[in-house]
Amino acid sequence: MDVAATRQFLATNLVRDDAGILRWRVGLDEIADGYADIIAAPDGEGAYPGPALLLRGGDSPMCVTLTEKRWRQ
Repeated sequence: MDVAATRQFLATNLVRDDAGILRWRVGLDEIADGYADIIAAPDGEGAYPGPALLLRGGDSPMCVTLTEKRWRQ
């Protein structure tokens, strides 16, 4: 994968097993098989005009405060 965001996402799915060896928490074969669908634009006709609920973990590094202003618009 040559996209930095993709690499960062994949790195969040590494975990150490009991022997201290890094293992994948998710199935990489399944991600690779469906990658074109994962990165494709969603189906639909334009933006959704209604309200939306955004959930995020308080300790999550994936959602930075700088982008929170955009979400509230």
